[in-house]
Amino acid sequence: MKIKNLSLLAIVLIVLVGIIIIANQLQDQKPSEKSLVLFPDFSDAACSEIVVTESNQTAKLARKGANWVVEGSQAASSVAAVPASPLAQPTQTAGAVKSDDYPVDSAIIQTAIEKIKSLKKEDLISQNPQKQSELEVDSAKGVLVEVLGDKGKAIGAFYIGKNGANWDQNFIREKGSNDVYLVGGSVHNAFFGDPKKWKDKTIVKFDKTFVKKLQIAKKDSGTVELTHISASPTDTSIKEGWTLEGPEKFKIKKDKVEDALNTMSRLQAADFETDAALSSDSMGFSKPELVVTATLQNGETKSVIFGKKKTSANQFWAKTPDNTKAVFLAYDYNVTSMGQTLNSLKDVPAAAVKPRTPPPPAKPAKKALKKK
Repeated sequence: MKIKNLSLLAIVLIVLVGIIIIANQLQDQKPSEKSLVLFPDFSDAACSEIVVTESNQTAKLARKGANWVVEGSQAASSVAAVPASPLAQPTQTAGAVKSDDYPVDSAIIQTAIEKIKSLKKEDLISQNPQKQSELEVDSAKGVLVEVLGDKGKAIGAFYIGKNGANWDQNFIREKGSNDVYLVGGSVHNAFFGDPKKWKDKTIVKFDKTFVKKLQIAKKDSGTVELTHISASPTDTSIKEGWTLEGPEKFKIKKDKVEDALNTMSRLQAADFETDAALSSDSMGFSKPELVVTATLQNGETKSVIFGKKKTSANQFWAKTPDNTKAVFLAYDYNVTSMGQTLNSLKDVPAAAVKPRTPPPPAKPAKKALKKK
């Protein structure tokens, strides 16, 4: 009986050992995580250039030091000399200006880099060259992304095809290979052939807490100059707020000034103007509709000049004195927020508002005499 039990135990041990051996062999056959990565040699530091070709457009992105730029892009349009006075006539005639480099939106380029790093050869869909056109990963329909390293050394290239069954999936094919994979992560949405889609749309940016003066110059209603008064720890009669400079001084609505500063301190463009045939005069920069200038505590100034409204886009042409490479298109509501009028800024005390005189009570209607 004991011999029988020992034999049974030996068989069980042999089976267990066999299972462990087979499991280890299967584990060894499973591809490593690194072998699944489409570009194992890719890294943030190694990547110096990304070229995206979509249809007939190509965007060339290059790392310049710590920053990324769009290379060889056309500037938005002509940029005239900035007037010395906000509403003065410029002395230089506008002409088309070609830009060499333009800053890339840091968030967009970082997203693109992360997408390249995350590409894996997991879900193989097809190895049939005849299916490449159908899946839009061929040279005719696919979005080609070329990744280069130091001194233009190729790291890899791949085609982005159409969406899979889910909206966040795309078919991917490495250039030179017939293997087509289905990957998630909305890869297609991170790469554009249009160079201007990569550009940083920041018109102006600064810390609004350091603004000591704000000047709003409107073509039709003149100039409003506001000064920020800081609260005094020794004189309680001096309170934090904004005052209007000029022949008269009024109490200013703080929320209106804050609205203008909030908008200007992080002003983003709706788009870039790309029509090089437009002149400074035709865009209204010779006689701006609005010029807003913020003076910081260190004496630095931040200005935005708004020309005419581009009626086809319902947006205003805009530029800044320190950016000669672009003409922006600004949202209509941003211009309204910054272009506060004197009446909208003035805080009229309740006592200054005359109460409305109530209308006299209506006389009772005469009753008609009844006929007997």
